[in-house]
Amino acid sequence: MNTDGSGLEVMPLAAGPKTYPTFNANDDRLAFWRSKPRDLRAKTLAYDYDVYEYDFKTDKETAFGPSYRFFQGDTIRYLPDGDELLVQADVPLSDKARFGMGTNEYSKRYTNLIFRLRRAQQQWVEPLFADETFKYVKRPALSRDGEMVFQATPPKVGSNSIYRHKTGGGFLKWSKGEGKGSTWDIFGTASLMHSVLVDSKLIGIFSNYASQGDHSLRRFLTLDMQSGEWRAMSIPPVSTAKAIPVTLK
Repeated sequence: MNTDGSGLEVMPLAAGPKTYPTFNANDDRLAFWRSKPRDLRAKTLAYDYDVYEYDFKTDKETAFGPSYRFFQGDTIRYLPDGDELLVQADVPLSDKARFGMGTNEYSKRYTNLIFRLRRAQQQWVEPLFADETFKYVKRPALSRDGEMVFQATPPKVGSNSIYRHKTGGGFLKWSKGEGKGSTWDIFGTASLMHSVLVDSKLIGIFSNYASQGDHSLRRFLTLDMQSGEWRAMSIPPVSTAKAIPVTLK
């Protein structure tokens, strides 16, 4: 669909749940999760997540790699070369025999949820930063030069922190009480739901589970990674939004 609502076209994809569509840098490929629906009484609506890719030049949908059958799939990001993805996922069910653990044991050992997948690779992959001291690594975003930013929990510290993995190695960190601006002090227990990197600024949607217990308290925040300053973004109310008429192609 075009930004003005014209040219809406249904893509010829296989049936089944599909989530987190992401374009590559050239806008000619679309990566997304395909999964299987679960019983409506289950805690989660789907499982068996694998990454598929749609090629707009050939109008074909193919698997990005082997079937890992992740129990859950979330954020997808193309790396600059276009042949690799950063994905947030949990428990590759197809490899249970290789890692020799049940699902619960795997989740306790590997709390980090970011994987790096290469197109058509066949080997088993472990989560990134599995040997680092922080836990619950998730919500990856990429800068133009390929550096990764993500959310993680430092050891023995309850609040979430934002990390940037430097190209030459090592990490930069921003957390509650650090840097300028009061928004992160207020929102220090918040969970990063989605983010993008624009130059040296991280723009993210944060949801404060700790104080609300649900998604009702959300804010758009920006982090200037050069000055360390946090700012709250002013979003116009829904009542001022204008409807976009959509027309089929």
